[in-house]
Amino acid sequence: MGDYTAPQMKSSSQNTGGGKRNDVQIAPSEKVIRIRHSTNPYQELEMEGSNSEFAELRSAILGFCETVEATAELPAESDFDPSPYQHKLGRLRLCRTEDPLLISLADGKPFISGKPEFLRLFAENLPWDARHTSTVPYHVHFDRIGREERISEASLDIILTLKR
Repeated sequence: MGDYTAPQMKSSSQNTGGGKRNDVQIAPSEKVIRIRHSTNPYQELEMEGSNSEFAELRSAILGFCETVEATAELPAESDFDPSPYQHKLGRLRLCRTEDPLLISLADGKPFISGKPEFLRLFAENLPWDARHTSTVPYHVHFDRIGREERISEASLDIILTLKR
């Protein structure tokens, strides 16, 4: 749990040629999560953060679900060594759809899209209130197993790791 300040959300409109699209830019209070990605030997995505960083991300996703905005962008830390992964990803994009939850990558950005109820499912599984109980970093594998009706078959699995 820990002390944190809820992120500030700011709307901006962009003309996409087919009409206006509203994006929510979410500014963190201080630190932000780290997102890593590898493609070899298989595609893997990891999100790492402290309790307060995951609490802030959870709050931002739950807050986004209460808006009418179609998309939101959240910053992620970009100044770190991503090893043992190959890439670090500097932004996270949320998209409201009428589909099952889909965690994917496009243009070097991770996307989490789906119905608000499925975005809430992801937010509620963030390890914001977890505690380390051994020398192995606490982590959660968020995948389709047991959630086949709520998570797209095309969705990437993601590892949610609690920072030490």
